[in-house]
Amino acid sequence: MKRIVIRIISYNQEKVISRALDSLLCQREWGLYKIVVSDDCSKDHTWEILQDYKKKYPEIMDIHRNEHNLGIYGNLEKAESYLPDYDLFGSLAGDDEYCEGYFEAIQKLIKEQNIDTTKPIGIYSDWMYVLPNGEKHVFKQDAVLTGHRLWSLKARRIISGRSLMMTKSVRSAFAPFLEGRGLNLTESNYDAQPHLNIQRAYYLPQVTSIYYYGIGVSSKLSIKNSDYHTKQNIEKWKYGIKHYVKDEVDLNYGRFEITKSCFYMKPSVKLYIEMIKYYHRGQLRYCKTPLKRSVRTFLGFIKFWVLKK
Repeated sequence: MKRIVIRIISYNQEKVISRALDSLLCQREWGLYKIVVSDDCSKDHTWEILQDYKKKYPEIMDIHRNEHNLGIYGNLEKAESYLPDYDLFGSLAGDDEYCEGYFEAIQKLIKEQNIDTTKPIGIYSDWMYVLPNGEKHVFKQDAVLTGHRLWSLKARRIISGRSLMMTKSVRSAFAPFLEGRGLNLTESNYDAQPHLNIQRAYYLPQVTSIYYYGIGVSSKLSIKNSDYHTKQNIEKWKYGIKHYVKDEVDLNYGRFEITKSCFYMKPSVKLYIEMIKYYHRGQLRYCKTPLKRSVRTFLGFIKFWVLKK
């Protein structure tokens, strides 16, 4: 059975951290080796709760507390230093949870398909997101089987790093954290790493994790309502074009994102037409955005323009 290590970063999550931990511990007979938690000097009772879990599950729980608050990516970088040896790695936010049966399904898939976990592989599966009003939606990740570059899919938000298990050789190839250049670029570069380094992707067709929308810090960033975040978005895409883009289709999609950010700061007919052009040229062959959604997207830009006036 393959050894699974799950990393969690936490900060002031006393109301939800138990949900995340329980969703892991109920699957411990299916290869759960370690839960590595790095707490970013929480001011509530998160650390006390983690200590209670450590007492109950000393062989699995590996908990650490920062002396000072380091922020999301400072804490992530710290957490990296605590990782033990493993076969499969997954990350879970302290306010989210895994679905029961996930690890069992992973172990069975590896056995059935004779997956070599010494290779740089990733196992993607579907995940559910829950809106603040309680609505539930499933985000499917079967696009990893279309043959497109994984980064190309990630850049267009067709796939994500949620419900992703990766091997050690994938994580060993991660680029260093980008520091001092804004949260948007730091987050984008870090999130891109699995999809850049996975050489073969597998797909598990079931919902394996639940994301509670609107709780995390990054979910509150909006390029629509803040020129600061909009400028960060432009820098993020310029960096992506320089370092990750391999073909003209991705280049055009990057141009679309940059033009979109410019449009949010100062709408104009010229930028709107350029957005349409780059958006059309940046569509992936086997993952084209449905026409209805595309029309709704560009009507949304017009609505934003009218309201801004």
